[in-house]
Parts: sequence; structure tokens; C-alpha cells
Amino acid sequence: MKQILLLLTLLFSTTYLCAQSYIDHQQERIDGLDGEVNQFIAIKDLDIRNSATHAYIYLIDDLQNAILENDNIINEAKVFLYKEMNKELFKVNEDRLLKALVDEVRYTFLLDFVKAYGVQDMSKFLNNNINQSFTVLNYLAPFPEMEDFLNSLPANFVDQLLYQYNDFRKMDYAQDLLEKIITKAPVTCKKYFVRNQPIYNSMFISNNPTMAKILEINEKYRRNTKAYILLDKIMNKELTIEEADAIGESEFYFKNLLEIRAKKDPLAEVSLDREITYEALEYVREVNLLHEESDVVRFKIVKDLYAAELYTLIVYGEDEIFTSSFNGVYAELRDKMADENLSGYDLLEKVGFNKFRMFIKMLSYYGKLDTFLETMNDIEKVMVLKKFIGGIQESPDRLAQAVSVVDAISAIEDPEILKIFEDEIYIIMNITKLDDDAQLIYGLLIKMFNPKVQTNKTFFDSIASLYFTPPIEKISFSGLYGKDGKNVQKHFFYDDEDGVASFNSFLGTFRAKEGWLISEEKEYIKITSTNLLVKIYANKPKYDETAWFYVDKEMKEKQEEVEFIIHRGHSYYVDYTIEQIPKSSKLILLGSCGGYNKLSSLLERSNNAQIISTKQIGSMGVNNPLIFKMAEKVRTGNELVWKEYWDELKVYFKDASSKTKERFYDYVPPHQNLGAKFIASYKMLNWVGGNNE
Repeated sequence: MKQILLLLTLLFSTTYLCAQSYIDHQQERIDGLDGEVNQFIAIKDLDIRNSATHAYIYLIDDLQNAILENDNIINEAKVFLYKEMNKELFKVNEDRLLKALVDEVRYTFLLDFVKAYGVQDMSKFLNNNINQSFTVLNYLAPFPEMEDFLNSLPANFVDQLLYQYNDFRKMDYAQDLLEKIITKAPVTCKKYFVRNQPIYNSMFISNNPTMAKILEINEKYRRNTKAYILLDKIMNKELTIEEADAIGESEFYFKNLLEIRAKKDPLAEVSLDREITYEALEYVREVNLLHEESDVVRFKIVKDLYAAELYTLIVYGEDEIFTSSFNGVYAELRDKMADENLSGYDLLEKVGFNKFRMFIKMLSYYGKLDTFLETMNDIEKVMVLKKFIGGIQESPDRLAQAVSVVDAISAIEDPEILKIFEDEIYIIMNITKLDDDAQLIYGLLIKMFNPKVQTNKTFFDSIASLYFTPPIEKISFSGLYGKDGKNVQKHFFYDDEDGVASFNSFLGTFRAKEGWLISEEKEYIKITSTNLLVKIYANKPKYDETAWFYVDKEMKEKQEEVEFIIHRGHSYYVDYTIEQIPKSSKLILLGSCGGYNKLSSLLERSNNAQIISTKQIGSMGVNNPLIFKMAEKVRTGNELVWKEYWDELKVYFKDASSKTKERFYDYVPPHQNLGAKFIASYKMLNWVGGNNE
């Protein structure tokens, strides 16, 4: 036995040495791409030069050593890592060197993973670094933790998993994972249904009847059918493929989508949700567009919808629905509930309680919760409120559900409702056996809820004291200014009619004001305070795609960092603005970003940022004075204490038009944005491993 072990050890040692010699050879080749082998890769661009040398020479050396020295990594995985490294380095040429900055980040993260393996909780490590993990998925795929990690990813990673299927397709878990993805998102997958495509080929070797049915739909209609989305009814023999295709082009399509969505865990769930969102937003955008028209004209499009359909417009249109649109659609919903003899509980049952926490949150936001609860008897009312606050631990998207609860709690003042919440949280924390993640979520909920506790104060205080939450009451003097001693802001405008109007109005707010100077470049403008404490960059709307290249170049030359990000466009431009948010941001002002996905995206970009959001579109009449007065405070060296500042704005808008005043009250200042505070706290505490005494 000892001889066999010795032989195996010698074999693996030989394999290591061979693998490392191949890698060393590639490093030497890459080192010589500049004509000289000297542990230095000479490239004109200084940043790329430094990254290339660090990534391909020093980081690769560190990785080789870390892999070899970590006894928690099995030999087969070590060999795999070495081979994958050699394969990547083999492809590095002069063109690839230009991507050295990307590889430097990738290899740094891979080194962190290797050092953490077997020492840290790798499940937590991966979940705290989802995006980074995808950048080195080809290396991590064979590790046993990856199966659970990839299977537990939320729905918005479906596209990425399919795109990187080749990185894990040879793993034992690949077939089951692929079938799960295709079953959830057949519409996303159908673009891969081409001859000799690995995803398509894998479907043919499957014994899963759902895969066979999807192949049958593809054979009959290729990509040009909505039958994929109605997969649940096809598999349950409620529709034939031909009937599903016909319904997809009929007036009954939306009704069928809702019937399927009301089920628990329906087939094609991801495709279904995306399609319902698309359909719902078509209605919401039209109602929004008619906001200057009479209610008769504005809400004509939703008059013939059933209660369940109106409910769906509200919850799937959350990111874009205006306050006045919500009020009008909700009024129609109440009328239809009466016509259909539905209580609030009946309605929620009819829609399968789909997104009901979001619905309760929105009702709380808009001051309508009491009018919805009064449609129920006392038993139904208590059941809905208990279900709202409890059961988060059973949800696949726990964090998103918890954020809806926190946002609702921040808006609810009714002591009867709050007492029901309090009693339910008390029971959950005392009786239910919760895993670590659920304990963290409910612990933070208690922290947020604690100021409204009525009878269990000692218990709630004892739990709340265990959890740290970042302060959002103000941005202190030291936080307002960067290393250069300035507060630098970026204001994003977009090339449409509203964008041009907003830009011109914004310039007018600062023009000829004492203490401010405006200078103009071809593609952007700069607004600078005369004491040089504040500098604002704003793109001209017609150059929304190109201006920031030149702005960033100027900022780099002057070694400036961004503190404030201001988005001045419709919600469909928000994602582009979010992509531009740097880690240094201290404040972000975005219209229509109250939803979990947007808040989470913001805090991924800058987890220290405080957020001003609005329940609907930003308004020039609100944005301009809000931004100017804020800039004045920074220029004169004042801290931004949000309650005080918001009280000043309330006085300012007191005599404004009723429309402007209504828009102002739709803005949520940082100290009231508990959803953002919750996400930031969760990410921070989840990273360090739980409570923080």
C-alpha cells in the first residue's frame, strides 16, 4: 500500500513539474514579446505595461505556488488549474496584452480563491463574489462547491450561465444544470438551438420529457413562436403545441400568462416573468405617457382588464409606474375587485401570491394599504400580514423579499399592523430554526423595525444591538471631498427631448449665480465653484455616448475621483448610468430606482454610497433646486444632514405648484431609504460572517 501511495505521489509530482515547466515556458515567451526577456513587458501605455508585467509574470508565479502549497485542494484539481493556466497563457499575444488589466483582476481574484480554499466558508466566498467568480469560471468549474453555487444563482444569471456553458460543460453536474436552465428560460435558450451547438446537442441526449417537448416546439416553429412561454400548459396537457402557438398571437395571451404564473414553480418561470414584465410595461408606459390627459382618456387602455391583470400591471411595472398612474390603476383594481366579488385575500390567492410583498410595499408607499386591507375580514387580514412578514426564509430570493418588507415598514405607522408584524417576528426568532442567512436577514429586520416596537422592547433591543448598520443620516464634512480636496460630480443627460430640456434648465440654474463659473468643451461642460471646492462635469445630451471618454481622460490627468453621481434621464437609461458609477461615489441620485434589483446594482458598484431615489421619474422642477442647493451646501463647507436638508426643501417647495409639490414628495432621501441601508448592511455582515458586536 505504501509503495502504491509513493508511486502516486511521484506521478503527481512529475505532473506538477511538467505543468509548471509548460507555464514557465509560456511566461518566458510572453516576457519576450517586447523583444527582450527581462521580467518586464514593455508597452507604450503605462497602465497596461504595469498590469501585463504584474499579471503574466508575478501573479502567475504566485498562483503556481499558492496552488502547490494548499493541501486542501485535491491533486486532480491542482493539475486542472495548471493545465487551464497553461492553455490561457498559450493564447497571449501582442493583441491579448492590451487586455492585461482584465487578466490582472481575474488572476488576483483566482489567487484569493486558491488561498481561501479550505480555510474560509467557500459557499459564502462564492456568493459574495458572484460576478468575479464568473470571470474565472473556467478555473473553478471542477471544484465540488461549484455545483451548489451555480444551481443556486438567481434568475438574472441565466444568460451568463448559458453564455459560459463551455466553461463547465464537461463537469458531472453540467447536464442536470443545463436542463434546469432550459426548463426555466426556454426563450433565452432558443438562440442556441442550432446544429452542432453544444447546448443544443446536450438536449438530444437528455431523458427529460420537457427537453423533448421543447425540441418538438423548435422543430415545428423554430424561434418564431410564443409556445415556449406557455410550456407549463403544454406539459400539463392543457394545450397542444399548435394551440399554444395560436394563443400567443391572440387577445387571450396575457390571461394565459397570468393563469400559469399563479401556479407554484411553473415551467418556463424565468421566460414567463420576462414576458409578463414586457406586456405589463406596455400598458404602464402608455398610461404614463398620457399623464397630461383626463383620467377617462388616460386609463381607457386598462378598463377591460380583470382584477388579476390590473394587479399584474402594478407589481411588474413597479420600476416605471408614476404615482398618478399607480393611483389610477389601483382605483380600477378596486372597482374590478368589487365587480368580481373578490376580497383582497381572494385576489392574492388568484395570482398565487406572486410578488405580493412588493404589492404590499407599494400600497404602503402610496398610502393605500388600509384601503386594501379593509376588503378582507379580520382573519384574512391577519393571515396576509403574517405571511408578509414571515416565511422570508422559504423564498428563493430572500434578500429581495426582505427589502420589500423593510420598505413597507418604513412607511407604515398603523399601530395595529405594526403589532401584528412585531408578534410574528418575535415568534419566528424564538421558535423557527433558522439557518445563518435567515438569522442575519431577520436580525437586520429587527434592527430596522426596532424604533416601532410596542411591547417586546427588551427582546428587540437585545437582538438589534448585535447588528451594525451603516449611518445614512448624513454625509460628514470629511466624506464630501476626495483626496484632491474637491467634491467632484458627474451629471448624466441623454439625447432625447426631455434630456435637452433638462440640460438647458440645469445650466440656467447655475448660470450667473454668485460663486459659480461655467466652462464649455465640445462634448461636455464644467461647472466649478470659485473657491474650487466643487467641480461638476455634465455631458451635452447629443454626446451622451462619447463625452465621458474625454471627461474620464481629463479626470485622470488631474487625479480626480467622483463623489456624486446624478442621473438625469428616463428609467430605460438608468442601467447605462449605473455602469459608470465608481467605487468612490458617496451619493447617487437616480430617478425611479426604488426596486430591489436597481438598489442592489447601485450598491454593487459603490457599497458606501447613499441614495436619493424617486418613486417615479425625476422632475426638472424638483431636481434643479435640489441639486443646486446641495451643491451650495458643499461649496460653503456644510455637512449634508439629510433630515435638516429635507426640511429646508419642504419649506422651499411649500409654495410650488401642486404638480411640483407632488413630485417632490415622491423623492426618498437617504435617511429614509431603508431598503438601501438593509442591502448595504446585509452585504457587509454576510461578508464578515454574521453579527457584529
